[in-house]
Parts: sequence; C-alpha cells; structure tokens
Amino acid sequence: MQVNNYPIHGLIHPSFKYCKINNEPKGNLVEKFDEYTADFAKNSADLTAWVVDLGVSNAMNPIKLKYTDEICISNYEMSPLALSSRICFSYEELWNIL
Repeated sequence: MQVNNYPIHGLIHPSFKYCKINNEPKGNLVEKFDEYTADFAKNSADLTAWVVDLGVSNAMNPIKLKYTDEICISNYEMSPLALSSRICFSYEELWNIL
C-alpha cells in the first residue's frame, strides 16, 4: 500500500481547521472534551476535520497537515476506534441527536 503526498491544503477551503487527536497521552490534555468540541461548533463558518492518530509512526510518505491544535483526551493510550467514537458521541450530544 502506498500513500501519495498530495498538496491537500490546496484542495480545500482556506478556513478549514485540522485538529489532531492522539491515541497516546501527548499533546494538550483536554479533560472536558464536550466543551472543547462545543467551541469548534459555535463558529459555523469554520470547518473542522478531526485527524485521529492511528499509531503508525513509520509511514513511507506521510501527508503533512497544518494542525490548528494537537490534543489527547486521556492520560492513557486509547485505540483509534475509541477516539473516533468519543468524537462522534460528543457531537451527537451537542446537536441533541441522542
């Protein structure tokens, strides 16, 4: 499998924000994740992409992104599935889907 290093920042809207969420306890620790996501959702003019760390450290051609923030939500290692589920749950609560 090969990952191509496309100039992704040239393909998307300039106000798009990337927020990396690490599966290990590195980056800014966000203890109140629901409040953190609410801050992103308040400004509907800004688009946000959550980049979930898969734990692969030696990719052949990693795509370079300019992160708005790099966070973790736990003092312990979490699986990418658990991180993705937590992001979805936070927005479901925020938008009163559940």
